[in-house]
Amino acid sequence: MIRENSRYDIPVFVYFKEKNPFFGSFLNLRFKILLVEESLQLEIWNGPLCYEKSEILQTHSFEGSENGLNEAVKLLDELAVEQEKIADEY
Repeated sequence: MIRENSRYDIPVFVYFKEKNPFFGSFLNLRFKILLVEESLQLEIWNGPLCYEKSEILQTHSFEGSENGLNEAVKLLDELAVEQEKIADEY
């Protein structure tokens, strides 16, 4: 599902409820979203390396619901704007 006004094609909440992780990227920003118990966890790192070989720079927790997922996507969109500004400087 493509979310309106978002750069990301992130699945609906039921995807996470079934214990599926989701990985994505935008420019140099990399992220993982997964449901842990009753909360959505968003982990963020930079660079070309995979999750297992990277240093996680930020971890955020959100309510384990579609609303929580929307909040996570909103944060990712804000971070994408920062990434665009950095890319424009080069």
